[in-house]
Amino acid sequence: MSRTPQNLSAWQVLSRTHRRLQNHLESALKAEGLPPLDVLDALAALDAGQDGQTAKSLENSLMLPQYGVSRLLDRMEKDGLIRRVADATDKRLKHVHLTETGRATLIAMVQTRDAALNTFLAPRAKPGQLDRITDLLSLLDQDLSDPTSG
Repeated sequence: MSRTPQNLSAWQVLSRTHRRLQNHLESALKAEGLPPLDVLDALAALDAGQDGQTAKSLENSLMLPQYGVSRLLDRMEKDGLIRRVADATDKRLKHVHLTETGRATLIAMVQTRDAALNTFLAPRAKPGQLDRITDLLSLLDQDLSDPTSG
């Protein structure tokens, strides 16, 4: 298994930049007294999807294993951001719904995230560069095992 310096260099830059940006976003959310990024991702997925998604349907959109989604939903339910409702026909199945608190939290988190993204990205990229970066990173984001992707 050989690693070319180019592959290694690309991985190091991607990894370091991801950590730096994630830390910046987490700090901004924390400064506003808001939950962490994993909660934002879950709230956004629930808001974007059909009302009453299941934990199973969130596994794919959040790219988390079942136990990770369960723990995240437990925390969110404890904080009043979601509620789980048993399915009328299969009591083992729970549908996840955003609460009003969850919707308000999502709005505040999105505003904070957007402002933090701007303060992180604006001084680092000239106009047009973010579009090119997005296009290039989209190539890496393709699931090559999925014949319908790309």
